[in-house]
Amino acid sequence: LVLVTLGAKGAFYRFRGETGIVDGVPCVVADTNGAGDTFFGAFLSRMRAFTLDNLTIPQLLDMLSYANRQPVGGDSGNADGGRDALSAKNPL
Repeated sequence: LVLVTLGAKGAFYRFRGETGIVDGVPCVVADTNGAGDTFFGAFLSRMRAFTLDNLTIPQLLDMLSYANRQPVGGDSGNADGGRDALSAKNPL
């Protein structure tokens, strides 16, 4: 399994000889700090219910779509500041 985030273009995947791109979600971008961490955290939160042996392409596409829809920072995903924005709702 290979995953590459593509910013506004979405995410590229290669799995079991298949490749593709799951489209990104249109949004206003203020700061991309933490975007990849948020994407992969969301993806892994879904992936933990599977192994690579029992994962299907439709399930993978669903997980990637879910990860693409997660906001980064603040209430709307448009906050500045990476770490500060990510922890704004849940201070450490």
